[in-house]
Amino acid sequence: MLTAEIGNDSRVVVWSLTSGEMIQEIVSPAAGYISAITWIDVDDRGETTFAFGASDGNVQIYERTDVSVMVVAPLGD
Repeated sequence: MLTAEIGNDSRVVVWSLTSGEMIQEIVSPAAGYISAITWIDVDDRGETTFAFGASDGNVQIYERTDVSVMVVAPLGD
């Protein structure tokens, strides 16, 4: 199970609720502060995709590409 933390420092931090460890930090300084985030259940695996919006007006979508190591990467990469 995962959760994500956002703030006004242009960072999204993905955490494992099970182990308490940080899974990944996404830094997007050009975006400004991160103002919203949501998980998107696109299949039966759950917690595979999330999107966040920033003060620059853009929305970025990330997808977990390797469930075994829980790495998230920008959708389309």
